[in-house]
Amino acid sequence: MRRVRGMVADAYSIDDAMADRLANDPFRLALANTPDIDAGEALLLSLLAFIDDPSVLVTGDKRCIAAFRNGFPDRFALLKNRILSFEQCLLMVCEARGTDYVIDRVRWASSCDGTLRLALSDTKDFEAALQSSDPLR
Repeated sequence: MRRVRGMVADAYSIDDAMADRLANDPFRLALANTPDIDAGEALLLSLLAFIDDPSVLVTGDKRCIAAFRNGFPDRFALLKNRILSFEQCLLMVCEARGTDYVIDRVRWASSCDGTLRLALSDTKDFEAALQSSDPLR
């Protein structure tokens, strides 16, 4: 819990000047008018493009990532390494704690997520299934 609190304390905050820039940013407006990217995701993606620090966006929204990748390929290429998908997060935990650890903890949620259902259908290839489902690959 201490790590989470530290991450929250270090999170980027938007001041009034940045809010004004984002409100009129053509990239944010284009994102917000793209099917499968909602206004909040458009704001977060455009903010990620504005800031230079090593901030990352963590998302489980495959449709948003696909719409961003397909609709804005140049921007996607620039920001791809600063976006973490649900699958990448699970793979990092697999690396740190082991695949069995992750499987034991996500099995209960498989009914809520198609990626988990697919990956858990063959636990021998759990990590390969996560990698193949990663919208950032």
